[in-house]
Formats: sequence, structure tokens, C-alpha cells
Amino acid sequence: MRSLHRVALPYLLYPLASVAIAADAPRFELVAYGVFDDVTTTGRIAAPGSSDGSIGVVSEYDVARPTVVTDRIPAQTGVRFGYTFVVTNRGTFDSVPVEVRVTHPPLELPDGGRVTVDNWPMQAQGIPRLTGWRFDHDYELVPGAWTIAVLHEGAVVVEKTFCVGAPSERCDAP
Repeated sequence: MRSLHRVALPYLLYPLASVAIAADAPRFELVAYGVFDDVTTTGRIAAPGSSDGSIGVVSEYDVARPTVVTDRIPAQTGVRFGYTFVVTNRGTFDSVPVEVRVTHPPLELPDGGRVTVDNWPMQAQGIPRLTGWRFDHDYELVPGAWTIAVLHEGAVVVEKTFCVGAPSERCDAP
């Protein structure tokens, strides 16, 4: 009888362990979205999954707020749009690795390549972090639906679609 308990006990406790792990899974929340004009980048880092191979880095201590709350984005060089999001059940600076994926209309790159998805790694935290896109090059000024998603362990945890172009531009999700 005693050996049966040793064998059966782990199988009986396994469902409880699964519930405990799921309860501790990071929870994500979109905080604010729109156009972000007052954001200072601290430099650029390599991002092989992005169309130009690098991304601008916003200080983790800079709390970005949208200057215009909208999902209609003008296709103009210098415009930065996106959203802030937070991990709601972690400490202020506890980091959770995520991936950012931007799905957009086809961009014709200077090297002749064509891309519809950009992605890069990022750290989510218990304070709002900004993710999004800044139109740095003329070839990026493509009207249509641009969807910015944050993925954790392969699953989309935050997502927002923006309509880039003229105010009357019709947007269909990619």
C-alpha cells in the first residue's frame, strides 16, 4: 500500500501544480495607443527581423504617453505610432520576454526585397512599455492596416490595428 502512495501521489498533485503555474502566468494589458510625439530614443539596437535591421530604443524609465489618441495614422516621415502595455501581475521592473510583430501592407525595400511582417524581441515590465513603429523612410509610407501584436511564448497577448493613410483611407486587417 505504501508503494502505491508513492507512485500515485505525483499524479494526484500534477493537476494542482498546473493550476499554480497558470495562476502565475504573466497577464498583459494595453494601456494607451495613438501617435507618440514626445518620445526620445536612447539609440538603436540590431533587430534582424525588422525591415531595416535595427530598432530605436526608448528608455525603460521614460513613461510614454500618446499626444493624440487615435487609430488613424498619417503616412508621414517622422510619425511614431503604437501603444503602451504593461504586465499587470509583476513588479515594476520585473522583465518578461516578449516578441513584437508588426504586420503591414507590403514594403518595397531599397534592396528590392519585399516584406509584410517585422518582428523583434522586447522585455515587458510592470510599468508601461512603448512598442510601435516610426516612419523613418519613404518606402515605409504605405497606406492600409498595420497591426502591432505582442506575443508571449508564441501567443498574442496584446494587439491593436491602426489605419495608416489619409483620414478617409479604408483599412482592412491584414
